[in-house]
Amino acid sequence: MGTTGADEERPRHDGRASKNYSSDVHTEAGVKGLVTDSNLERLLTQLENEGKNVSAAWAELVALKNFVTHSTQLKSQALTHLQYLLSLYKQ
Repeated sequence: MGTTGADEERPRHDGRASKNYSSDVHTEAGVKGLVTDSNLERLLTQLENEGKNVSAAWAELVALKNFVTHSTQLKSQALTHLQYLLSLYKQ
């Protein structure tokens, strides 16, 4: 099938990964970064803007982002408590 003028005007998400993207995103900082800047989120937004129902995928993405955020907060709190306990031990 050919494309129509409307198809050509519609912006397309370019989801190609850079050379090191896979190794960069598989780090703690890379995963944390996905909470605020995600190719998946941009793709879902585009599909939704095109009229596609992506509600299940949105629910999954939000759950994953919430899990990462919550895990990061818990890790930070645990580190703070450990530092406090270490300071008490050194006294």
